[in-house]
Amino acid sequence: MAEWKITLPKNPVSREDLRYKLCDYDQRLAEMAKENPYPYFLPEDIAATFTGYKFAILHRLLRKGEVDVHMLFDDLEGRCGIRDIGEYFEAARVIEDYCKTGGKNVINGTGLKSVKVA
Repeated sequence: MAEWKITLPKNPVSREDLRYKLCDYDQRLAEMAKENPYPYFLPEDIAATFTGYKFAILHRLLRKGEVDVHMLFDDLEGRCGIRDIGEYFEAARVIEDYCKTGGKNVINGTGLKSVKVA
C-alpha cells in the first residue's frame, strides 16, 4: 500500500481554519449523540461516521502536524472498527483538500471559516 500523508499547512490562517473546523466536527458529533434515539447506540457508533472519521483525521493532524492516513486507519480499525472503508478514505480526501486548497474541491461541504462559499 502506498504511503499517504497529509501535512498541516504552514499558513497560520489555514491552521486556524482547521482548528475551527475541528470544533465544528466536535459539535456535530455531540449533536448526533444527543439526538440519538437508540439507547444501545455507543460512542464508537457515532465515531464510525463520515464526520467521526474527519474529526479523527483532523484531530491527529492538528496534534502531530501530519497524519499517515493508512496508519490511522489501522489504529481506528483496531480501537473501534471502520464501518465504511470508502467513507474513511473520502473523509481523508476532504481533510487533504482543506489543507491543500482550502476546500475548493469539496462538494456539499460547509467549507472553512475564512473561505467564502459561493
